[in-house]
Amino acid sequence: MKGIPATLAAMLLACGLPIAAPAQDFMGMVEAYGQAHRNLLGDQILANATRQTIRNQQGGASRQTAWPDGIDERTVTQRVLTIEELHAMRYSDLQRMRRLLNGREITVQGAARLHPRAPNSFDIAIPGADGYRVWAYWRNSAPRMPQPGDIVRLRGRAEMERPNSLYLYSPQLLPPVATVRPAPTATPASVTAAADPRMLRFTPSAEITHETNARLVQTLSPAMAQGRSPDEFRRVLDGGELQRGFRQVIGRFGLSDRDLADVMTGHLIMSWQVVNDVPELNEPRGNTIVRDGLREALLQADWMQGLDDARKQALAETLIVGTMLNVSRFTAGKQTGDAQLVSAARQDADAMVRSMAGIDLRQLRFTSRGFERK
Repeated sequence: MKGIPATLAAMLLACGLPIAAPAQDFMGMVEAYGQAHRNLLGDQILANATRQTIRNQQGGASRQTAWPDGIDERTVTQRVLTIEELHAMRYSDLQRMRRLLNGREITVQGAARLHPRAPNSFDIAIPGADGYRVWAYWRNSAPRMPQPGDIVRLRGRAEMERPNSLYLYSPQLLPPVATVRPAPTATPASVTAAADPRMLRFTPSAEITHETNARLVQTLSPAMAQGRSPDEFRRVLDGGELQRGFRQVIGRFGLSDRDLADVMTGHLIMSWQVVNDVPELNEPRGNTIVRDGLREALLQADWMQGLDDARKQALAETLIVGTMLNVSRFTAGKQTGDAQLVSAARQDADAMVRSMAGIDLRQLRFTSRGFERK
């Protein structure tokens, strides 16, 4: 993390700004970031005087989704649940959904989607279900995989490990209630678009930077120490030192702050360094492996398809600022011997990644093979 400006130390000492992914599960991580980006771009960042944790909340109409009729303790294990019903359950009452489904044997039906990096797994989803999906996962040998787009029915033990997806472990494949296939022309355009890495890039706009900075100042100002003003924080962001520091670090490894996969890679690796107290790291091959995994998963993510340059930029810059607030305080604490500041930065980086993608970075090591379990 060389090149982080120490001149930010005084400002960052006043910021109690905790920002709140298993790392090799790139698809699951990207799903979580996809959910979080709606929060980040929808003025839903929550802050208080000691902690600011990014929560996975869905904005807009989905927040008003009603709980499906007829699904309760008595009926949930007997009926065939659709992806639309699960979507409605998730966005109307996530905690009730967890209580109702976790550990139960349930039946779910939807269209299969295969993933080349997950040979013992596929997911089922219905277009228009806003990204909610059910993963069929076999720890050992899997049965014969369906064809992409096949309607399948699965029965297995449900585990809600992430807000935006549900796992069925060692599920049983059953005959679908109705055997139908989507029209062959339903998805080629999106598949073709998703295969193009250029869709992850964006051309930045000064106007979007200004709007993103203003949003961050507004939502993070409650965490400022007494006597410090939002204007000071705004000057730090508008001055661009945090952003330049991020660009310098990832640029040494050929990554760009104008590419979402590259930004997420820098965010995760730098956060891992802070959480695990590793100031110096030189694993370029590991960086590339993480970036390639994130790129592949992003290109498969439904929510990426409709993201314009403005939203890509706002998501990237929010991640950059959140990451660098933690990195800069960590670096300043190391340089000044302030163990309390180092500890606060470590806690906040951990909280940021846990909240946005569910990863415990403390349980991972970083090697030439990327992230691995300890």
